[in-house]
Amino acid sequence: MADTIQFTVADIPEDSIPSDTTPSDNGDLACEVCGKPLVYAGRGRKPRFCEDHRKSGSSSGSAGMRARRSNRDVEAAMAALDAAHTGLTFGLMLVSPTAASMWEEGRPSLNARNQTILEGDPALAKRLANMAAKGGTGALIISHLVAVVPVLGVARQDMRLRRAERMAANASEEEYADTSFDMADAS
Repeated sequence: MADTIQFTVADIPEDSIPSDTTPSDNGDLACEVCGKPLVYAGRGRKPRFCEDHRKSGSSSGSAGMRARRSNRDVEAAMAALDAAHTGLTFGLMLVSPTAASMWEEGRPSLNARNQTILEGDPALAKRLANMAAKGGTGALIISHLVAVVPVLGVARQDMRLRRAERMAANASEEEYADTSFDMADAS
């Protein structure tokens, strides 16, 4: 049991051992943006970008996602406001066509201001978008009313015109009847 094992260190030239700090010479590892050679220690994922072009891992995904979600909220809120403005336009058409045309002239600047406000206040945009999403049934009903209201306005005008025509026709018949009666009295 007294046998001891003797280990000897093999003589290996220094240049044949890869270093953790030297870039790979196989040409595969270079920054995808600028082409700088990259260092790979042999552990984990191979790097794709140099220090200058590497994104910070903490905010890259969530900030972009928040921005996209915010843009969708702004678009949904603007669509809901546009639907409400269209309904208001048709309501004004029934009351006062002049007021409706004035409202329509001012809508582009109002929409631009609303867009700016909603982009500056993502919480407000989200609330408006959620109200529009939750009010899907109401929005469907309102959109149908918006389509029907102008038709009802035209039908109302047609009915008034027909009534006026009937009244004019009845008045001329009564006038004719009155003149024929007067002739009978004269004889």
